[in-house]
Amino acid sequence: MNFNIERTSLALKKLGFPGLKEIQKATLEQFKEHDEIVLIAPTGSGKTLAFLLPILESLENQQITQALIIAPARELALQIEQVFKSFRTDFKISCCYGGHQVKIELNNLIDMPHVIVGTPGRIADHLRRGSIQTQAIKTLVLDEFDKSLEMGFEKDIKSITDKLEAVQKRVLVSATSKEDLPEYCKMPNPKTLQFVGDKNYQGELKSFFVKATNDDKLDLLKNLIYKIGNEPTIIFCNHREAVERINDLLFEHGIPTGIFHGALKQEHRERELIKLRNKSSNILLATDLASRGIDIPSIKNVIHYQLPTKEDAFIHRNGRTARMEANGNSFIVLKADEKLPSFASAEIQEFPITTYSDTDLTTSTTYWGINGTYAFDFATLSAGVESVDDGATAEGFFVGLSFPEVGAGTFDIGLATSANYASSDTEYYTYEASYSYPINDGMTITPGVFIQEGTTDKTGFAVKTSFSF
Repeated sequence: MNFNIERTSLALKKLGFPGLKEIQKATLEQFKEHDEIVLIAPTGSGKTLAFLLPILESLENQQITQALIIAPARELALQIEQVFKSFRTDFKISCCYGGHQVKIELNNLIDMPHVIVGTPGRIADHLRRGSIQTQAIKTLVLDEFDKSLEMGFEKDIKSITDKLEAVQKRVLVSATSKEDLPEYCKMPNPKTLQFVGDKNYQGELKSFFVKATNDDKLDLLKNLIYKIGNEPTIIFCNHREAVERINDLLFEHGIPTGIFHGALKQEHRERELIKLRNKSSNILLATDLASRGIDIPSIKNVIHYQLPTKEDAFIHRNGRTARMEANGNSFIVLKADEKLPSFASAEIQEFPITTYSDTDLTTSTTYWGINGTYAFDFATLSAGVESVDDGATAEGFFVGLSFPEVGAGTFDIGLATSANYASSDTEYYTYEASYSYPINDGMTITPGVFIQEGTTDKTGFAVKTSFSF
């Protein structure tokens, strides 16, 4: 097997990375020397790049499938695909997963992509159909192998490995070590690379617990969210019913959240992850589906609203934060009679909580602006700048249309955008619909509704007063 080492430096340059992490250096080196590698590393350590770079270096300039990557979850498979595409090479990658239209995948596989990534069930299905050509697949990666076993994919993975006769390199990635690998992995004497617990790539994780004075944990959760502020946070529950229920209850208290669980459509789950990554939403309520393989580097806090039954799940939840040399926090929410689990850190401390009422959080908002107008036959176009004071001054622009002679006043629709550029480049978009009613010759009162999209989404009722000179 030949290796083009220049591809790694070009890929890092396009990604904007200054260099390789230790896990990536070690995997690249051992991949060239050993045919069987077991990589023990948590998510957030750079493991995806660790196995993609050797694949990239080993690909030949032939339009034929040369590498196959198996991932237990569609979100993880899609993430791997995006990382590979970010190399911006001429090599093609296709992603195959349950819930995706088979017809589209079949069309993508006709030209034989250089790399295929997918979930076990869907890949096994394509192999049965004969839509994946295996004669040139020389590299096999089993990502999050421990999770694959946990989810019951053993039969599918075995059927896949039995059909791959040309494989030369095998890489198994897991967050936990396995003493004996299943025979169908065909890795009798692997080289093991252990990176769990390596502080060189992990940030500092601080662990806390908060305890309710009664059986009602919701108020405690609400006040914890108020305390930690508007930071990217994942709140874990054990079941999707709990996710839905807590989401509704938090919304009633003016705390918008996203939700993430297995019963949701793929498009919904992808949209929620995108919102977290671009920080248009900062709180995600999720089951353990979000605890593995989902790369959201910006997560600051993990909240265990419901404790998992196994230590392994607890570790993977906490692995969503303190990633890639960033620091993070883990919070355990307890009822009055609940005790800390045995697998919680001995250094865990109680986190002081201030009790807030909903009225404490009510703030007034003042708008100042100047607009110019241009009248058409059917409507008036207005545009201008606004300054918004809701505790922090933000500035932006406004554009809208006014339709006159709707009753005694005018009907208005508009779009405003504002940002506190002094402290953040995050923009807020506000969609408005209002009715302007003239009080006298110089004063107009304008009640209306608005939808605001930004760090937190808001929907509400507003009243504006304007003066004409």
